[in-house]
Order: sequence, then C-alpha cells, then structure tokens
Amino acid sequence: MPAGTELFSLKGRVALVTGAGRGIGFSFAKGLASAGAHVAINDIDPDTANTAVDSLRSAGWSAEAVPFDVTDNPAVASAVDGLVARNGRLDILMNNAGILIRKPIETHDMDDWNKVIAINLSSLYGVARECARPMRQQKYGRIINTASVMAISSRPGVISYVAAKHGVVGITRGMAAELGDR
Repeated sequence: MPAGTELFSLKGRVALVTGAGRGIGFSFAKGLASAGAHVAINDIDPDTANTAVDSLRSAGWSAEAVPFDVTDNPAVASAVDGLVARNGRLDILMNNAGILIRKPIETHDMDDWNKVIAINLSSLYGVARECARPMRQQKYGRIINTASVMAISSRPGVISYVAAKHGVVGITRGMAAELGDR
C-alpha cells in the first residue's frame, strides 16, 4: 500500500453495496474493494451481480454476490443476516439501488410513482434499518446513502425521482440524528 494510504484502508471491513451490478454502484464497489474491503455486490439480477463479482475478483479483490430485491423486506433481512453470518460482521452499507422513470406528469401514473418511491426511498430505509442492527451490536458502522443533485433541483419529466431523492436527504439527516453518536 502506498505511503499515507493506510488512513484510508478498509482492510478487514465488510461492505454491502446495493445496486452494484453496474453503473455508479459498481464504481462504488470497485472503490471499496480497492481500499481492501470485502464487498458484497447486490443486484436484483443474480447474473448481473455474479458478473460484477467476477470482475472484482479478477482484479484480485474480495467480493461476493448477494442478489435480492431491495423492496422485499424479508429478502433484505435474510440477505443481511446471511452476510453477517458468513463474514462475522458488516461495517459499511452503500445504499445505492435506484431507478428513474422519465415521463411528463400527465402520463406519470401512480404505478410509476410508487415504483420509483419504493426503490429509491422506501428500500433505502429498509436496507439501512436491517444493516444498523449488526452495526450497533459491533459498535461500528457506516451507512452511506446515494442522493442526487435532483434532491435540491429539478427538471421536467422526473418528478417521482426528485421527490424520492429529496426524501433520501431527509432520511439521511434522520439517520444521522439517531445513529450518529454510535
């Protein structure tokens, strides 16, 4: 490890990254793995999660696939319990899973709205709640929630995404107030 980087070492840490099969989530996973963390790659699609894991392992990093639907609370609880059982701990949650549906308000129906809110906002809370339990028990943990510049601004056609990401900022503040001193 280059001089001065020990401060940023995650050696021995276990990180879960949701929505990590590709895109920004996969970039987060690569960053955590390159710093020494064992990274649990979450994606709703097992093949996508396994492909991402193969990529990290081929770079010499430690990773495992943890496929589950972030909106399925029993599946989330089971996945977190299994991750902790296999690794003995969970140190970092990178809450990243999300979607965006682009439609003008006149055609952005309630099913679209509910899907975006469920994946981008409600699941963020549910996954964090499950991960906070082992983190509290071990008296160490970091929860990082992915928001967006859309949390404070907007553009046409993304109203549910804007609302969800605004909510992410609020949930993050609430979590900081409740969990920050631990």
